[in-house]
Order: sequence, then C-alpha cells, then structure tokens
Amino acid sequence: MAEDQPERVEIRAVWVGVEDLPIVFVNQSIGQVDDRGDIILTFGQATPPIILGTPEQQRQQLQDVPFIQVRPVSRLTLSRPRAEEVVRMLQQTLENQQRMVAALQAQEGDR
Repeated sequence: MAEDQPERVEIRAVWVGVEDLPIVFVNQSIGQVDDRGDIILTFGQATPPIILGTPEQQRQQLQDVPFIQVRPVSRLTLSRPRAEEVVRMLQQTLENQQRMVAALQAQEGDR
C-alpha cells in the first residue's frame, strides 16, 4: 500500500431498531435521476376505489373517477454504486424467495 494512502479498516455494521419500524405495503414506484446524477427512488401506495353495483353501474362509476391517489411512503436517494448494491440485494432476495416458495410448495405436496 502506498504511504500516502490510509490503511482501510472495516467495521461491522449492526442494524439497531429495525424491528421498531412498521412494514408498509407499497404497490407503486418511481425512479428518477437528479441534476447530480444520483438516483431517486419513490415508493407509494395506491388504493383502488370501491366500485359497486351492476356491470353498467360499475363502468359509470369508473368513468367518473378522474384519478387514483398514490400516497408516498418513502423517498430515497442513492449514488450509482449504492443503487447497484440494492439491485444485487434485490436479485438475491428474489432468488431466496423463489427457493422458499418452492420448499413450501414441496412441503404442502408431502402432506
């Protein structure tokens, strides 16, 4: 290592208080890039309107709905390297979820 560069020291990160945060359902998301090139991710929740009645009444009710509100849940900004880490983490989580679902289905089949 060059003398003018400090030695890299790694310190373990421990997540504290995660269990205290609510788990919030999101079904809408937006990705943007700001003027510095950082990535902005916005997550929200949309709830469809209650539509009742006959099919014709339902069609009329839907025509009267100008838009569906999306309530923001969180807004995050990430550098490109951090966004790439999130993409890898999400890919690994999807693979883990797929294995778990397959194992649960296999258990159900054994019953």
